[in-house]
Amino acid sequence: MPYKVNSCFNDFNKNIINLDANQVLKASNSRNALIESIHFLSSNGLIPQSYPEKDIPFGSFARKTKIQPLDDIDLLICFKGCGGTWNYNDEGSISIIMPETAYILNNLCDDGHKLNSRRLIEKIKNELSRIQYYKKAELHRNKEAVTLQLSSYTWNFDIVPCFYATDDFYLIPDGNGNWKKTDPRIDQNRTTKINILNNGKVLQLIRTMKYWKNIYWSSVSSYMFEQMILNISTLMDFNQSFSRQICVSLNNLSNQILNSVPDPKNMQGNLNTFDYETKKSLSNKALECFMIANDAWIKEIENSQKEAIELWGTIFGNEFPIYGT
Repeated sequence: MPYKVNSCFNDFNKNIINLDANQVLKASNSRNALIESIHFLSSNGLIPQSYPEKDIPFGSFARKTKIQPLDDIDLLICFKGCGGTWNYNDEGSISIIMPETAYILNNLCDDGHKLNSRRLIEKIKNELSRIQYYKKAELHRNKEAVTLQLSSYTWNFDIVPCFYATDDFYLIPDGNGNWKKTDPRIDQNRTTKINILNNGKVLQLIRTMKYWKNIYWSSVSSYMFEQMILNISTLMDFNQSFSRQICVSLNNLSNQILNSVPDPKNMQGNLNTFDYETKKSLSNKALECFMIANDAWIKEIENSQKEAIELWGTIFGNEFPIYGT
């Protein structure tokens, strides 16, 4: 029975926000089995030659910032470029030009040996659908990935094909048949480094604040929001109570959303592309929540635990624990 704010947040995080450990294990095993199936298709020449040494963790599930419900898992599957070269095209995106010797990849090219990312995605989708285990799965090609849904799981797999460039970054589909740069290693390393420097407390703050985001800032992408919380974390004292960490985060978010949010990979520029009116509206919502959260924190240090818990409930909704229940 939680009679203190800290106990309420512990229960809230454990039961409502964080993924269940058994579910994570099952999801990890199913992800690994899918990766093996894709490598099997590659080794049999049914899809382009894979490059498993360059497969890397990708997405919020890999970064351990995913919250309930577990609805999707991202896979970044790397393929060998077979001598292909990349360049910027007139559209400002990237084209990959394949040599004639790249047989399977050449079959997925448009005129001029330009590799079409949508055709590669479609090829992976079609070949996966021939594997007995995945025959009854729902398989779709979306803009940047193959989306696979098995009836036995509650989550989708988003399979993103990529190529590793010798310039030390990755090329992934841009949604329009071309390609764009990314490097998930930078995101993974940044998240891990900041989390370690703060005694492993950052990941939980990210997850709890993402729950808040889904209520109040649903238009803000999960990726951009994570970067904002990481920016805040570099300045935060994690010896403070968890409730105080949330107060500080809300106050900082109300200011940060008005400014640019740089892509830490230096590939996407400013992640914050909202117009001023939208930024102001988002800022106001964060500020409103901060004012309530600050009142709750004051009640907490005055040991008015019941009142503090009720105030936190007005922010996080009905799923937040009720005093004494």
